Amino acid sequence: MKILHIVPSYIPAYNYGGPIKAVHSLCASLVKHGVDVSVFTTNIDQDGDLKVPLNKPVDMDGVKVYYYPVTFPRAYCYSGELGSAVRERIPEFDIVHTHSVYLYPTAIASLWSRRHKKPYILNPFGALDPSMIKLKKQFKKKRCI
Repeated sequence: MKILHIVPSYIPAYNYGGPIKAVHSLCASLVKHGVDVSVFTTNIDQDGDLKVPLNKPVDMDGVKVYYYPVTFPRAYCYSGELGSAVRERIPEFDIVHTHSVYLYPTAIASLWSRRHKKPYILNPFGALDPSMIKLKKQFKKKRCI
């Protein structure tokens, strides 16, 4: 089985908290069980960029991680190159697992998964909790639900 994980930020962007570790732990565990796992992500690291190779696989515990350059608007983790890779490469995978909501990588992955008729999982990491919705950008989040 081939699984594609799509997440806005990934190791070593630990400034973004627990989801970074959780996604990598999941991916590494799947690899140990014989699953072919790839991750598409951006090189975002708060106000800067990660110093990682771009547009080619980086091996992290057997997980093939592809970093794509983030561009404007950074707040949405926009990466046109990530979007192109998702559109072109989703047919190679059996399932797509997206992480986070309200950001470009998740939106583009959902769009192309549906168009290519690939099943996908959305992991919102608590972002749909009503108390979280009230905390920040309330209007925008309610329009997305």
